[in-house]
Amino acid sequence: MAKPLPEVKDAYEGGEAAIFNAESLLESAEAVADRGNFGTAVGLVVLGVEEAVKARALFGLLAASRIGHPFGLTDKEFRDILYYRHAMRHALALRQEMSDETRTALLTGAEPRDEKGRDALRRDLEMAKWLIEANDAKLRGLYVDFVDAKWLQPKGAKPEDWKRALSVARPFIEETRRQQAAAKSYR
Repeated sequence: MAKPLPEVKDAYEGGEAAIFNAESLLESAEAVADRGNFGTAVGLVVLGVEEAVKARALFGLLAASRIGHPFGLTDKEFRDILYYRHAMRHALALRQEMSDETRTALLTGAEPRDEKGRDALRRDLEMAKWLIEANDAKLRGLYVDFVDAKWLQPKGAKPEDWKRALSVARPFIEETRRQQAAAKSYR
């Protein structure tokens, strides 16, 4: 039996809880990274991004209902975002955070003409690469596994892995908090 979906009246409360949890996971990740546990920090920050995506989906449900537009996700997609599919959360994160310069480049095939646009495209492509790898990074950061005749473990992550994860997660979570403030007006 499928898990129930929240109603519009429940969307703000769920989104608020999810963004609070995302920020808590980010804070916990920073504390763990300060102790040199970069794999665990990366795992926690990926969980934070996933929670922020849930928050954005819930705020989107609320906003769509208040302005009289259909919600942009089917019930199945919404259920998958809230409960099941991590890869779908990562794909939605990319769609939600992608710059206009990158959208234009993808639609037209033309590289941005100015340095600002090229920087946005590079940043978005790096974000996309990280989001594609994020679930594996989360698992490597939280579990010890035997892969290809060697042990992978959280302590194998490097400071640069943490810096990369933080460079994507922090602005994403901060923007989600900003969206929560906007969603509050729809209650």
